[in-house]
Amino acid sequence: MAQEKEISLREIAKENFAQWNEALQTKDPTKVAQMYLPEKGQLFGTVSAEIRNGRERVAGYFEHFLKSDPSGKVINRKVKFLGEDAYVDQGDYVFMVTKGGESVEIEAAFLYVWEKDEDGQWKIRFHHSLSQTERNRELAQTEGAVDLDDEENIEWGINEEIGEGIFLKTGFYQPAEGPAIRFSYVLAGDGIVHVISEKPDGSSGV
Repeated sequence: MAQEKEISLREIAKENFAQWNEALQTKDPTKVAQMYLPEKGQLFGTVSAEIRNGRERVAGYFEHFLKSDPSGKVINRKVKFLGEDAYVDQGDYVFMVTKGGESVEIEAAFLYVWEKDEDGQWKIRFHHSLSQTERNRELAQTEGAVDLDDEENIEWGINEEIGEGIFLKTGFYQPAEGPAIRFSYVLAGDGIVHVISEKPDGSSGV
């Protein structure tokens, strides 16, 4: 039964990503933003130094990215239900984009938290995309890179219980040395799913 449930969730995740990717093909930032929850949807774009909350700000971010004719493909993923009406989808994807008239491949990692809205439709609650730089790979292997108890040095994006015993924590953490770190943690009773990346300087990208 557990295996059947996992297979079913993988199909759901595959279909939802396909819909998000199809929205990119329209080149309409409003249609992309409709894939996110209206008020609570949050985006950490690949090279964005901002926390973008709500559809209006999400759409503003994609105005730039859609000009590069992006098309995404998931390379690998891990999925996990967070109760009956939410799940986390984490993995790696690549995007083909157009730069200077040439096709360029962008490698990135992702973490999505999807939730059902009041109409029972799957929408994105949170989306963190990060480039696969050497620094980000190093951070991923660094134990304790983010101290969630050091609240004086955290700019919170989300710090909420999104299900019984399930917590979503996102934001920027400023360590004692070095640049700020973007973090995304999903904490449940049986484990932790997270991604972290160096806070980018720019404000455009995936």
